[in-house]
Amino acid sequence: MKTRDIVLVGAGVVVGYLLVGYLKKSKDKSGSTDDIVTTDAILPAVDQAKIDACNKEADDFMASARLRAGTDLVAVRKEKFDSCMSRKS
Repeated sequence: MKTRDIVLVGAGVVVGYLLVGYLKKSKDKSGSTDDIVTTDAILPAVDQAKIDACNKEADDFMASARLRAGTDLVAVRKEKFDSCMSRKS
């Protein structure tokens, strides 16, 4: 074997190693999308009916509430929505 042949074999091994690493990494990313995994825990499923009911309740409250001038409407609505979400299980 000549030096050129050794260099070509070495380059082939390096390219093969990198290709296998790339293909293995892409397989790991294409996992199941049933559960959303974070670093801490699995997030609970979203209950859209509960969110819709709380949005309606917050909208009804905002439509009928009399608030002082300068009141942060977004904060009031968020508080109402959060209390509804925590209350209705």
